[in-house]
Amino acid sequence: MGSILQKMEEKPRYSLPEMFYPLTLHQDEENIQGKELTMHKDLPPLPAMKLPSAVDSADTNTPDNWVKRDERLVRLTGKHPFNCEAKLDTLFNAGFLTPTSLFYVRNHGAVPKVDRDKAAGWTLKIHGLVENESDLTISDLARLFPVVTLPVTLVCAGNRRKEQNVVRKGLGFNWGAAGVSTALFTGVYLADILDFVRPFRGKAKHVIFEGSDVLPNGPYGTSQKLNKAQNKENGMLIVEDSVGNEWSTT
Repeated sequence: MGSILQKMEEKPRYSLPEMFYPLTLHQDEENIQGKELTMHKDLPPLPAMKLPSAVDSADTNTPDNWVKRDERLVRLTGKHPFNCEAKLDTLFNAGFLTPTSLFYVRNHGAVPKVDRDKAAGWTLKIHGLVENESDLTISDLARLFPVVTLPVTLVCAGNRRKEQNVVRKGLGFNWGAAGVSTALFTGVYLADILDFVRPFRGKAKHVIFEGSDVLPNGPYGTSQKLNKAQNKENGMLIVEDSVGNEWSTT
């Protein structure tokens, strides 16, 4: 029994890496911004990009009449705002990492027009039950905290609702099984930001997120338990970019 316990104690505890970069992405300015990226054989290949070239006729008379979208996406509602998923075989054939143009989309309003210059002026306001209320820009985040890149899979909460609705009708539209997308996201750990602002122990229980979108019923928001957000093993990031994906607006 003693030898078994010793082996269990010696086994390394799993945790997400403090810093993850594909081996060919060195941390110097030239290579990070280079267009030719070759993934290491043990890592999934970067997705083949097919950027949309035209605005869909269904968007012509909507606030999204400037957004170019992939014709392979399946619209889940016939009206604005735009919500979609790819066909399942198209998603499979794209590989482990999902091209931006095939990412599922869950919109609650019109797509805001944002370029990198405008985004550089954005601030993340952190306030409430914290000792150090802060307003941080994207450059502040990169300066104050370690920047990491992690493979992250996003799944819509309504994924496969179409099958559920066959058994018992629920709220929401009929998602198939392709409301899921994966990318290498670059940003900073939410846990590091929370350490910086120092939530009041015993009082703060949740991290509440609220967007700056202008929507009919107010800004979109969601929340997460504080103890989960403070654990880096849950891989929660405040994301700035995605490696190997030229982001198109959807």
